[in-house]
Amino acid sequence: METKKAESSSKKRVKLEVEEKKEVKMDQAGAQQVVVVPFGSREVVQSPKTTPELFPEMWERIFRYLPMEDLISILNSTPEWNQLLASKKTTILLPKVLPLIMDYFDASSLLATRVVSKISNQLVNSALQSYWLSPEEAFKIHFENSTRVGTFHSEIESISDNYVFSAKPDVEKFVNSLKLKHDPNQNQSGSDPKIPRNPFLTSNISIDIDTPMSPQEEELHQQDFRSLQLLLSNYGHHIQRLNCTIWDIMSETQGILKLISYLSFVPNVKILELTAESLTGEEIELGTLPALPNLDKLEYLDLSDMMADTVASHFIQKYAEQLNTFVCEGTWLKTTGLDEASLQNLLPNLKRLRVEGVYCSTLSKLSDVHWPIEVLHFDTFEIEEHNENEETLEQLLLKTIRNFSQTLTQLELYADLTKFEAELQPEVAEPSPSASSSSSAKSQELDSGILMPNLKTLISEVANMGSPWFWGFILGKCKNLKEIHFNTKSADFREPIEVAKHAFEELPDLTKVYFWFDPDNDEDEVHRAVLTRAYHN
Repeated sequence: METKKAESSSKKRVKLEVEEKKEVKMDQAGAQQVVVVPFGSREVVQSPKTTPELFPEMWERIFRYLPMEDLISILNSTPEWNQLLASKKTTILLPKVLPLIMDYFDASSLLATRVVSKISNQLVNSALQSYWLSPEEAFKIHFENSTRVGTFHSEIESISDNYVFSAKPDVEKFVNSLKLKHDPNQNQSGSDPKIPRNPFLTSNISIDIDTPMSPQEEELHQQDFRSLQLLLSNYGHHIQRLNCTIWDIMSETQGILKLISYLSFVPNVKILELTAESLTGEEIELGTLPALPNLDKLEYLDLSDMMADTVASHFIQKYAEQLNTFVCEGTWLKTTGLDEASLQNLLPNLKRLRVEGVYCSTLSKLSDVHWPIEVLHFDTFEIEEHNENEETLEQLLLKTIRNFSQTLTQLELYADLTKFEAELQPEVAEPSPSASSSSSAKSQELDSGILMPNLKTLISEVANMGSPWFWGFILGKCKNLKEIHFNTKSADFREPIEVAKHAFEELPDLTKVYFWFDPDNDEDEVHRAVLTRAYHN
């Protein structure tokens, strides 16, 4: 039987060699060159500058490494080349075009492309991880739930929800699916070929840490702790985004100790989001906390829901120099004992800053530091009972913006500032001439220094369109804006749209103005209206 197969194969090779026509051509130097012109479905391609004969499978492998432009040129160069790769175009071209069309896929369609080939599988996995692990994407506020990109984001978010371990059964079920055994001395990842080396498709994990309230709960929590440690000891190096919530620990440090233990198993984490719901931190002393592990790849830290200033300071002092994105609560900046000089040295590489709950004292500190911030986000402005600053909130806000004016590319003000105007005005019955002169000079000083040469995007509440300083600030100091986004709870855009139309006359680079209707009811979709500049010949 084997002899017959060998003879049959030999006959096919002979047929290939017979079905060739040799042509003699002259090259540019005048020398003769023999070129083999193949026939039949099993064509052989010859090149005088490479290996004499290459089969289609070899060319296919070579073409995978070509840039898109070169590959298209080859496919379109001759019918022979096009026919050569006719059955392989999808496999070869999909990895090239997938990054360009990914935003227009829903999650199910995107995941379906993983089965096309091994390369497309790796590419889709890489694309999902790149998107979900991007500090820029993690920092964004996604209004566009009703658009294609918004749906794509929400569906990837739903994929990441598969790795939320908020209860012991969740952890045990996942550990059992990976066939892990409680053997602390053996790394079992990759031992079963049927189990993926990285079981986290989006390379993220969310965990909850509870404090036991009884001896019976203590044993259950210890089992949960050991199961999670087993999972992280084998696969923790794949995790690049970690969300951890500590529940009801009050003044106890057990939750913090568990968190620090978990962090030692995730050395490659890039994005760290920490929440402590009922942690006051009043009785936790900084010196009593153990040292935090080195996380050399960490660049995004979110402590906006960390209700413990001492613990927040512990994390910031450890990782601040390597952070390019920081999300915090305004009270931390308000109450921290760090002065402006210490803050300046704390976050020298910070590019994105979000502060939730902004006080006058918060702005006062931020107005004196010189971080290279490119995206600045203020969410919810608060009134202080005892404001020691002589300046109003508006003045401090403008002063803070001026402080980052040379590096800012995007400014986000998610608050209705008009409701603070009356409350923040100094209670002076009849201002004296000297006070009026001083106020005028201070206003001119603030106004003269605010120039935003690199600001391209502004996001704010639609109510701020009625603030006296708002349009003057935009039209006078933000001449290079390309996009303005307004968030509103009202579905009636007609009056704001008419006001916004004037911005196109004053801002030559402005291309679009968005109005996002964000209803209070979470079940309703977000809707938008878009004004686009019309170009006429």
